[in-house]
Formats: sequence, C-alpha cells, structure tokens
Amino acid sequence: MSWRRFLIWALFGVLAAACGQVSEPAADDTTATAVATTVAPATTTTVVTTTTPPTTTAAVDWGAILATWQVSLRSVGPYTIGMSLDEAAAAGGAELVEVEDADPSCSYYTHDPSTGLDRELRFMVRADRVVRIDIDGTQLKTLSGLGNGDTKAALVSTYGDAVIVSASLSGEANEQYVTYIPFDEADADYRLRFETTDDIVTSFRIGRLPEVEWVDRCD
Repeated sequence: MSWRRFLIWALFGVLAAACGQVSEPAADDTTATAVATTVAPATTTTVVTTTTPPTTTAAVDWGAILATWQVSLRSVGPYTIGMSLDEAAAAGGAELVEVEDADPSCSYYTHDPSTGLDRELRFMVRADRVVRIDIDGTQLKTLSGLGNGDTKAALVSTYGDAVIVSASLSGEANEQYVTYIPFDEADADYRLRFETTDDIVTSFRIGRLPEVEWVDRCD
C-alpha cells in the first residue's frame, strides 16, 4: 500500500469517528400537561313576585235587603222598639248617625246616606232607646202588605175595627190619621199610625205611647 492510500484511509477513519460522536438532538422531554379547568355554570336565581290583589269589600245591596224587611207593631226588619242605639246598629249591620235634634232627651237617627236607607226610615231615640221608627220610603210594607202609596180605603178594609180614622193635628182638611190599635193587652202601649193626604198614605210609623203620636216628632 502506498503512503497516499494509507493516508486516505486514516483520514476516512478520523472522519467516521467524529461522525459517531455527533449526538441526535435530544427529544423534548418537557411533558405538556393539559389542565382541564371545569367552570361551574353561574347559578341563576328566579325571583317570583306575588302581587296580592287589593282587598275589596263587596258592595252591600241594601235594596235587596230592604225588600226582605217587614213592619210589625214592634219592629221593622231587624230593628225592635226598645233596643239601645248600639243594639240597633249591630242588628242592622250599619252605623246609625244623628240627623235631628241633638238632644239626649229626644234625637233622630238614620243610616249613612251611602246606604240609601236614610230615605226609608228614621229612628227616634230617647234615653238611648229606640222608641219610634218612622217609615218614609216606599219599599217597606207592613205584615199585611200595606205602606206608603196605598189608600185609606185599603187600610180600613184590611184592619177593620182595629183602626180608627181621625183628623190630622196639622189642621189641614185633606189630611187624616189612620191608627191601628191592637186588641192584645200586652201591646196596649204600642201603635201603628198612618198619615194620609187626599186619602193616600204618605208616611207611617210604629212605636210606643206617647212618642208614636207626637206630631212634630221630638216635640
């Protein structure tokens, strides 16, 4: 072998050794860790607002109630002669207000005008007791079905000998009283008196003596 060939082979060996020492690039040993983040959904609170409807009081149909009341010798519907003012208010379910003669010895009471009953009846009160009830409207009738607007002839025909006809103390020739006088001794102090003008009933009342016969009410 010539020295040239030897030199070439030696050089080749050196190069091979050098190539063997060249390392492969190190693999990236960094491990990527995926962090799973769980996001809790936002809590939604539903607020339910309950609106309470305003309290309403059903209107009282006083006209219908009045139609069920009748007038007897001692009572008008739930009201009885002799009741105290408080008892009368409780019985009828409506407050009674003073309208005439603010005098403890004799006063007149009626219902609040909002009821409409103030046009129908009034209460004479003495010493806190109802002693007389005047019926001025047309809805209330006696147990016999008679009332304002009926005729004197109808009264006489219905009550017969139990009524007497007398001249009105007003002095007017066309005005008269037709007064029912009970036969029962227990009712001797009570009267049912009708006032008539031109033989037509214009007002009537129940009560005890002497108040039931007073012309000018509290006089």
